[in-house]
Amino acid sequence: MRFRFCVRATLGVALAGAFALPTNALTIYAGGDPGAGPGDTRPNSDFAAAAFDAAANPNALIDFESLSLGDFSSMNIGSGVTATFSGHDSPSGIRFNEGDALGFNTTAGGRQFLAFWPQFDVGTATLTLDFVTPIDSWGAYFTGLEPAISGDLFLTYADGSGAELSVGDLNPEGTQFFGFTDMGNSISQITFELRNVGGTRDIFGIDDMRFGATPVPEPATITLLGMGLGALVLRRKRQEKYAN
Repeated sequence: MRFRFCVRATLGVALAGAFALPTNALTIYAGGDPGAGPGDTRPNSDFAAAAFDAAANPNALIDFESLSLGDFSSMNIGSGVTATFSGHDSPSGIRFNEGDALGFNTTAGGRQFLAFWPQFDVGTATLTLDFVTPIDSWGAYFTGLEPAISGDLFLTYADGSGAELSVGDLNPEGTQFFGFTDMGNSISQITFELRNVGGTRDIFGIDDMRFGATPVPEPATITLLGMGLGALVLRRKRQEKYAN
């Protein structure tokens, strides 16, 4: 009887470990602090960031502090991560604190951030992030987004059916965290689209970008499954032996 219990327990654990894989489930983490500028407290943003970090456990962080200041259209901003602008003006790139309405650093003790300056009357300006290693979670702090200036920011990525997320504005402009998890997905590219840019433009910043992917099950899981199935076969052979 004891042998039978051990066999079932081993097989049950093996099957649970082998087949309890992540499923695609989009979850958004967002919080904003209107009027919060450089050095100000940002409780809502930080709460959303902490919730995202706890759920996603991101394995990469880009704070832009080690990158050279300057403008660019396409640039490697981290290991295996490329940022590409379109419909932008030359101030787009790595900047230091510009001011509340123009985006600013959010890294403690830092000063640099990624600046997004769309062209006047461009309609839609984009920032595309390409990842050599696919991810299923992404988040960052946004600064300077405001509803009084033309431009509505959306995050898009492919997940089989396509996902479009509205980042939103703050009135007055301030600091906000926005992130998402889509566990089990394989995302190689994220695009930010600032739409409806007319005679005015919503200039903003991105900082403390974090992202990652759900770990693949360890080979030990497959080994455990094999052990469980082997024990089941052994049990059946023992039963047949004594039956004969």
